Amino acid sequence: MSGRHWIWAALAVAALCGACREKAEEAAVEAAIARESGGRVQADLSGGQVKIKTDQGETTYAPDGTASLPADFPKDVFVYPGAALISSHKQEHTYMLNLQTADDARKVADAYRAAMKDQGWSEENFAETTDGIIVEFRNENRTATANIIKDEGRTAIMVFVQTEEPASGQAPPPPEEPEAP
Repeated sequence: MSGRHWIWAALAVAALCGACREKAEEAAVEAAIARESGGRVQADLSGGQVKIKTDQGETTYAPDGTASLPADFPKDVFVYPGAALISSHKQEHTYMLNLQTADDARKVADAYRAAMKDQGWSEENFAETTDGIIVEFRNENRTATANIIKDEGRTAIMVFVQTEEPASGQAPPPPEEPEAP
């Protein structure tokens, strides 16, 4: 299974084992995810949350909305206040959050647009459909996307943050030379 697919396997196992609390069950989850990800796994199924750490990244899932942000989640990326954090994921240079709120999708989008601008991000794209709103931002070598989805009286918010790295084997572009007078 590819490196990015292990997260979905992890969340599926987490959903099936929501009531699991025993160490034997944690060991079974760890073994299943290790087979899929090809790496070492630590699983913690306590406190109503499922926390999974592998060599490729870490995920926290809490169906009650009490998941925790990765410790190094960028401070300049807006997280909608009062929203329930269902899951968070970190892998290399990428973060993903899954939140839910009772607030209207337009209110959420407007808050993201204002807060991200206040944090120094520029808005790159805005698209609205009958199902939701997507807002994309850029700040130097990072991109952030807020995918805001209308969902039966709730609003789901998916936040993606990625740091762009130069392609392997390529040096960053040289600084521009000043023009001769």
